[in-house]
Amino acid sequence: MPTREDFIYAAGVVDGEGQVTIDRSIRPRMTNPSYSVYVNVYNTNRTLTDYLFDTFGGSTSCTISKNPKHKDEHKWTLYGNSAVLFLSKIKLFLRLKNKQADICISLQQIINNGNLKHDKHLREELYQQVNDLNKRGAI
Repeated sequence: MPTREDFIYAAGVVDGEGQVTIDRSIRPRMTNPSYSVYVNVYNTNRTLTDYLFDTFGGSTSCTISKNPKHKDEHKWTLYGNSAVLFLSKIKLFLRLKNKQADICISLQQIINNGNLKHDKHLREELYQQVNDLNKRGAI
């Protein structure tokens, strides 16, 4: 069971090394896009992603670097309701990604309410808001 200190530490990791985002996928024969909430942490230190996995669940993966001068990249992921539960626990401690967390929590509530046909434009709007917040470079 994660402690308060685990959530505080995780918030710092997500702020510094993480991504709080919404994925949109359009599959053949689907009339509406599908949206999913994701929390990812990328790091070259496997100990960090293993700690997050052991403490909060989710999944981990590794991308082997093709350049021998570069380290392999490790990734920890939570999505859907698990991501939102995690975000709701760390939100108080987030400094940089608290707006993304709020938007992702709102989207998951819409998805869980099941009125997806009527909320199509709102889901797209929330997706765009998170994308705008996550853009890199000068604004």
